[in-house]
Amino acid sequence: MSKLIRELPMGDYVVTLHELANGDLQSKLSSASQGPLLEIHKLAENGHLRVKELELGSAYLKVEHLALLLTLIGAGDEMLEEINNLNSLSLDHDSNDSNDDITD
Repeated sequence: MSKLIRELPMGDYVVTLHELANGDLQSKLSSASQGPLLEIHKLAENGHLRVKELELGSAYLKVEHLALLLTLIGAGDEMLEEINNLNSLSLDHDSNDSNDDITD
């Protein structure tokens, strides 16, 4: 059994947050017209994420929806930290490339 913690309607979409019997958190994005689209679990035992695509084929997903799914299960800050790490690596790489251009 799962316990519904939050339900957030967003036009055609709804985002729900459940706490599962084993302690995992589950956020789910569903569409009234397309049905269930994406489910993200944060595993209680190790904090890893498990992503399940629920729509056969493909579906459109806004970045806002993905951010909300991750934030609801408590992974938003971790995701921001990783994005910042990647951005700093990208900036380091870009500055190295521009230095190469100057010396050529």
